[in-house]
Amino acid sequence: MKDRKFTLIELLVALAIIAVLAGLVVYAVIDVPTGRLSAVTATRLEMMAIALDQYREERGAYPQAASAREIDWPVSAFMSTTGKPYLEGYDPARFKDGWGNRFWYQCPGTMNPEKFDLWSMGRDGAHGKKGVNDNTTSPTDDAADAPCTAADSSDDIANWKRHP
Repeated sequence: MKDRKFTLIELLVALAIIAVLAGLVVYAVIDVPTGRLSAVTATRLEMMAIALDQYREERGAYPQAASAREIDWPVSAFMSTTGKPYLEGYDPARFKDGWGNRFWYQCPGTMNPEKFDLWSMGRDGAHGKKGVNDNTTSPTDDAADAPCTAADSSDDIANWKRHP
């Protein structure tokens, strides 16, 4: 009987298949936490938006903030006139996005002029695109007067739709 040995090409093909599979696994493992944190952030953002709508229903207007600012409202800001909380379990020290950053609020909104703008800076912790006008607190993508676009690479999570 003749000993069967692997050729160099067979070994290289097997290694290539293993490398591709390993790359897919690593990508999936790295992307899952980011997706989970984004989902947590979007859920908290929606909870805050609902609480703000309830606030407006009861008091006739949203809390005013002519310029964008971090949300650090006291617990009493989320209590109805009947003493029930608009946002159950709200603690300003702990109510943050999935990456530990505070949410931002502006009313009237730049992107939602009839309501308010509410957003998280996302994973990179910067407003808009990372490295582009990082010091702005305006809910826009490149400059203070340039609205977000669908092609914008920002990882911010917001209560407005990206414009086409």
